[in-house]
Order: sequence, then structure tokens, then C-alpha cells
Amino acid sequence: MNRNLFFKNYSLYLMIFVAVLFGMVCRLYWVFWASEYPVFFWNNELMISTNDGYAFAEGARDMLAGFHQENDLSYYGYPLSTLTYWIVKFLGVKLETAMIYMSVFFSSLVAVPVILIANEYKAKMAGFIAALLAVIANSYYNRTMAGYYDTDMLIITLSVFVVWGLVRVLEKKDAKSLIIAPLSVLIYMWWYMSAFSLISILTGLFLLYTLIFDRKNPLFYLEISLLLLAISNLDLTLKFIAVIVIYALCLFKKEVINLKIVLGILAVIFIVFVVRGGLNPIIFQLKFYVFRDAPEVGGMSFHFFNVNQTIQESSVVDFTLFCERISANVITFLISLAGVALFCYKHRSFAVSLGMLALGFLAFKSGLRFTIYAVPIMALGFGYLVEFVLANLKLKGAVLNLIRAFIAALVLAPALIHIYGYKAEPVFVNKEVEILNKLKSIAGREDY
Repeated sequence: MNRNLFFKNYSLYLMIFVAVLFGMVCRLYWVFWASEYPVFFWNNELMISTNDGYAFAEGARDMLAGFHQENDLSYYGYPLSTLTYWIVKFLGVKLETAMIYMSVFFSSLVAVPVILIANEYKAKMAGFIAALLAVIANSYYNRTMAGYYDTDMLIITLSVFVVWGLVRVLEKKDAKSLIIAPLSVLIYMWWYMSAFSLISILTGLFLLYTLIFDRKNPLFYLEISLLLLAISNLDLTLKFIAVIVIYALCLFKKEVINLKIVLGILAVIFIVFVVRGGLNPIIFQLKFYVFRDAPEVGGMSFHFFNVNQTIQESSVVDFTLFCERISANVITFLISLAGVALFCYKHRSFAVSLGMLALGFLAFKSGLRFTIYAVPIMALGFGYLVEFVLANLKLKGAVLNLIRAFIAALVLAPALIHIYGYKAEPVFVNKEVEILNKLKSIAGREDY
């Protein structure tokens, strides 16, 4: 990158840095609060607040040791365990420290693609406001706070990177941009296998956009081909190599970017996708989350309850809680919703992001856990509407920046109040861990 380009984008980099730093600082409040309680410490470090985190931690521990026992159900090699292993091994931090602080850093990175999406529409200030809201919105904070050692720390960040890649291709219409979304999908699918559902929705929306607005553009069909390849049930290394090869052909062999050739590539990849069972997860997810009748078998004396209805995070929520989980406040939520509609009206390519919004709104039907997906898209809607109104008021200079700061403070206040009041306790206190530690030394492997 030359100096002129760097200084041209200086404000963009500064916004990203500030938004990421803001998300990290807000998450450190929990560390400040929890550090006042000695019972939350073990091995001179705070303990995590997620049950599942200990399974991933076991996998990371075994990877650091270099082995695990046969049939011990260790999460050895799992993505989160692997990432933790890399951090501990190469940065030299304690495993317990990595477990506490990984979510602080990685979850705050959601600000990066949020701002980059807005920047594609030359609305980076809207992206900055959106990023500040997105990094600390209630549901996102709850599942990515310090000590929340789980895969949630990167799920939304990676999904928004996919959306950015799709938006960039639609806006730039250049071959160079084709690689962003597929690579993001490959990382996303490695990190979180259930990402398949969201990527399928985004791919479907991208296809729908192509058929309606630009059906003769071969680049868009190439992007769909790469997305299908990335989510196909094939070896990850094989998919990575295939994606890179196709991308390289597009860059260096311009004759490949021909509608007939591209449609042929798409047909072959789609056949592979179907043959490898690509449609099965889609059908399953529809049955599990959308068509969730209470009795599985209606004409029998025994009714089998859908297990999904027993999961607390999958419980149906009321409207006020739904709004607060996504935008921290009902008024902010309504403004954001209007902003998303305006954004799609002014820039129709933004409509591909509605897949994430739809998944977030599925909370009405399938539970609280889904609200997290709507957070960045709704935040972008809020930022866009604010900037649209300010632009029409023709405000400039210090007055404009002062009003922006006031609006940002006003919208962030409910989220900050939520952070102050949300004091999740660790899964264990040190007395409980002492007992478990003693049990380890007196119990055999097959005793429990």
C-alpha cells in the first residue's frame, strides 16, 4: 500500500481502531467488577462464565500437551481449542488468561466489516456510528463479554465479513473482489459448522438479486459458484485449493469470465453440492426451527415434544425484550428498522444483508439465541438513517460533529447501562474447584 492510499484512507482506519478499542474497553468492565471477588479466581486468574468453555479448554490443554487419551471425548483439534492453542503457544500467555480475554478482542472485531460495508456506499461515518452500537448491543455483549469463552466470539464477525464480500462484488463489479466472501465462508465453516444455514440464505439472496437486476453478469454467477463450493461437503483443504484456483483463473485468464463458461462451472459445482448432501441441512433446519410443532406425532397416544422447545435460548421472546436485545432500546430498534428499509431503497445491493436480519428476527418464532444475527444489520440501518437526516439538514463543521456525538451518546447509553448491570458470575467458585481438584487425585479414569 503506497503512502497516498494510506493517508486517503486514514480516517477509515482510525474509525475502525476506535470502534474496536471501544468494544474491548466496554468488555473489560466485567473484569474490573469480577476482580473484586477472590472466590472468582483460580490459578491467579478469573474463571470463565460458560459451561461449554471448559470442554474447549480441555481440548486446548490437550493440544498444548501434545496428546489426549483414547475415547476421552476431548475437544482436541476443535476450532476454538485450536485458536486458543495458537494464542497460548505463540504469544506465551497462560491458558486461563487466553480463555478470559479472547472474546474481548475477537468479538470487538465485528466493527471492522460493519464499517467496511458502509464504506462501500461512501457512508463510513454511518458505519462508525453503527459499529459503536453493534459492538455493545445487549445480545451481542451478553454472548461475547469477557470470560464468555465460546465460539460466539467470532460467529457474527465472520458472517458480517461474508456480507461485506457480497456487497463489495455487487458494488465494485470487479474480479478482484470475488475472493472476499468465499474465503470468509471457508473460515466461517471451519469455525462454526452451523454457519451453513446462514450462508445458504445469503447465497440465495445473492442469486435472487442477480436474476432480478443483473442476470447477464458472469461475475455474479462466479461468486455464487465459489459460495456453493465453499459450503459443499468436501475436505476443507480441497475446497480452499479449488476456490483459489478458480479465483486465479478469473484474474489471469479473462476469457474465463464468459457467461456460458461461468454457467457451466456453476452447474458442475451445484451438482457436486447436491450429490454431497448439500440440501439435507437446509431441510433439517427448516424442520427444526421453522416448522416446530409441539407434538411430533399427532395421531398417537404418546406425544413427543420438540427438544428445541426445552432450550432456554430457543424460547420465544416478547417484543420489548426482542427490541432491547438487538438495539438496546425500543426506540433505537424502530429507528434502525426504518433505516434498514431506507438503506435498501437507496442502495438495493444492501438487500443481500437481509438474510442476517431474517435470521435475527427468527427469534419471534424460534428463540432468543437468534437476535444476535440482527444486531450489525440493524446498527447499520440506524447509522445510515442518522447520516441521511443530518445530510438533508445540511449541517457542517463543529455543529454537525457535536450533533453526531450527542446522538451516539444517547443511543449508546442504554447499552452501557445494560453492561453495568449485567454481572454474570463464573460457572465455579474457587472452593468448588478445590474439591474437583482433590477428586482428580483420588478418582480413577473410569470412576466417573
